[in-house]
Amino acid sequence: MAGATVPSELLITGHARLPEPYKSESPAEITDRTVKQEKVKNIMSIQLIAKDLYRLIKEVEKLEEQIRNTPFEKRKKMEDDLRKMKAEKNRMRRMLDGSKG
Repeated sequence: MAGATVPSELLITGHARLPEPYKSESPAEITDRTVKQEKVKNIMSIQLIAKDLYRLIKEVEKLEEQIRNTPFEKRKKMEDDLRKMKAEKNRMRRMLDGSKG
């Protein structure tokens, strides 16, 4: 990494100083902070999965409606797309159900 600067305390002591908020933390406090951060990440992941699932549900409903209004001879590709979309929707639902449990 050309041009990267190395903190002087790392050059002198061989290790960098911890930022002030982390200096006085006990191992239990560090664990608590880490657990809280992981919970926030998990909640955010669940929300993203739920949003994707909702989008897929709406897309499936829309495509089903289009298929109903399409002549029989033109339905083949749409039905194939619907099958794939339903499989993705079911996969997302299983992911969401698994992350809640």
